[in-house]
Amino acid sequence: MGSLSAKAVSFDDSLSRCYWTWRKNPATSVPTMLNSSLSIMVQAIFSIFGIMLLVKMQSDGILIQLLASLLNSDYQGLLRLVEEPFILNTLLSYLTPAIILSVIIFFLAAGFVYSAEYSSYVIALSGDNVKVETVMSRIRYKWRSMAWTHFLSSLISLGPIVIGTAVLLYTLSIQSFTVVGVSIFLLSIIPTCILSFSLIYTEIAVIKDCLTGLSAIRRSFNTVRRNWKISLTYALADLFLSGLFISAASLIPGAGLPLSSLVSIAVSFIVIPIMHLTKTSIYSDVADGKLESSYVIIYPSLLADVVKGLPTFLLHKFIAGLSALKSFIVGRNNIFYHLTSLLALIIGLAAGLEFGYSGFANDLLNAGYVPGRINPLVSSSIPVSLGLYIFLHNWQVSLATALSGIWFSVTPFVSIFVNGFILGSVYTLVPNFFMFAAAILPHGVIELPSFILAGSAGIRLGVFFYKFNKANDDKMNSEFYYVARQTIYLLIALALLFLIAGLIEANITPIIMHYAGWT
Repeated sequence: MGSLSAKAVSFDDSLSRCYWTWRKNPATSVPTMLNSSLSIMVQAIFSIFGIMLLVKMQSDGILIQLLASLLNSDYQGLLRLVEEPFILNTLLSYLTPAIILSVIIFFLAAGFVYSAEYSSYVIALSGDNVKVETVMSRIRYKWRSMAWTHFLSSLISLGPIVIGTAVLLYTLSIQSFTVVGVSIFLLSIIPTCILSFSLIYTEIAVIKDCLTGLSAIRRSFNTVRRNWKISLTYALADLFLSGLFISAASLIPGAGLPLSSLVSIAVSFIVIPIMHLTKTSIYSDVADGKLESSYVIIYPSLLADVVKGLPTFLLHKFIAGLSALKSFIVGRNNIFYHLTSLLALIIGLAAGLEFGYSGFANDLLNAGYVPGRINPLVSSSIPVSLGLYIFLHNWQVSLATALSGIWFSVTPFVSIFVNGFILGSVYTLVPNFFMFAAAILPHGVIELPSFILAGSAGIRLGVFFYKFNKANDDKMNSEFYYVARQTIYLLIALALLFLIAGLIEANITPIIMHYAGWT
């Protein structure tokens, strides 16, 4: 890296530049969307192992004991049950492979995500346009190096707090030296924070400097050490903006739930891309010498754009999304994917019914569960507020479900299957079909088809990504880019359907449930 003067780089200039870079290239948000799909992939793995574990515990007569402790809030009794060798071995035999498989797949997929993300940022900061096609074309760039480097970086930065947590759990389990365990855990937070800060540029070094593993980690450490002021300014600003968004959700009474979900979306799709762009810009510009830190300045033009220009931009994207959703639904070539997603729901529903009637429903009833009662959250929440929360939560899940298909088509299939399994299991707990229909159908006639469409889009995305990797030719590349772009836009349009379903679920469904006999 060349040498720059101390005044060559300032944080506020980098932030402002990167905001406008993001506005010019909204596709730089796509990698953070892909990042959200990693959680669905992990959830799918744990869901499958979890269902198998429930079936095993139910057949062994363990489940009813655990359910009784949970329903009666007897957590000490629950802990004693879990500590029994037979139950503990049963839990470990299913949780251990789930954890190992999740870690392996997570870091492999993260290699693709971070390669697409920081490659796109470098391209955008160079002045070139970044489109969805650009992001997807860079998803394979140095992904192996990125996966390995990200794993090492996470291992180093999280190592101290993992050790501290292990010590704390051990002292709690033997009920001795608990104060020492708590102290070690609290102290472990300090090196974790220092290491996380020192390694903030690691993934960028993989792309920008073609480094791998410890070489990229050393480069990040040295860059932070030599330019700690502007690096610290960035880290504090990142924490400040995230904290500001999160705290805002608790300032408006009755609006905490929807604002929390809205904040999560805003942070994921707007704040993170802009801040990571800023981090990439700083790394690209800083010299070996220390730089002067500067205060964050919000320019009037930037604020005016957030208030006026950004909403208009989002409206145009939503209109484009409606067109993409219509084309996806009626496309003949997509019927197979729609039916496959529907099949996943039906199989899950059948499996849930079988599980419930095979003993789970009786175990839960014998443990003290009272059927026919509405969730207290519905009764205690402001209807409109709850409706917005349900909408935002379900839309986030559908978005992550669809995009998780890029890694494996089986992931959205499993996600839809699990939703069906839950529905089937719940049905066995409801006194009659009329009460079940009253609780599900008012909003479900919109919500379930929307989830099926999200699963269908995810399955199709996975198929085309597989073809994209297998046959690297212009025709296949173009088809994959088209499918990826259509998937992003149709997910934007699905927000409208989930909004309608969420408002119905919070405002109309409870009324119908009362008439049907729910209390």
